[in-house]
Amino acid sequence: MNEEFRAWHIAEKRMYIVSMISWRLGVVECLRIGMGLETMERFRLNEVILLQDTTLRDKGGKGDKLFAGDVVEVLRYDLPNWIGIIEQVNGCWKVVSGEKKVHVFDYVYYQCGGKKGNKYQNPKLMEKSSD
Repeated sequence: MNEEFRAWHIAEKRMYIVSMISWRLGVVECLRIGMGLETMERFRLNEVILLQDTTLRDKGGKGDKLFAGDVVEVLRYDLPNWIGIIEQVNGCWKVVSGEKKVHVFDYVYYQCGGKKGNKYQNPKLMEKSSD
């Protein structure tokens, strides 16, 4: 299995696509996409937050890739809809908001309200979940 990551640059507040991680050297090479240009940049691991791909997609497996830190809406027939963040909990990917948790697999195939963004680029999305 080929792991895929995104990287949130803490100081720049910008998302990158990770092309290579060197744990030995403590660096990550990232691709910056924007304005029709692709630029390769190298950062120290302590400058970024690595966000792992869950290997799943929203909307029944046909939508956007789901990464750690993504904000999604959960639709439940027995509870009001809620917004949560994808996190790894005890080795399993879950959508989490406070005490509410649902396995990402269940979210993708049964309770998908769609990906809304991620907690780094769209921190205001999580304010809605605390209402």
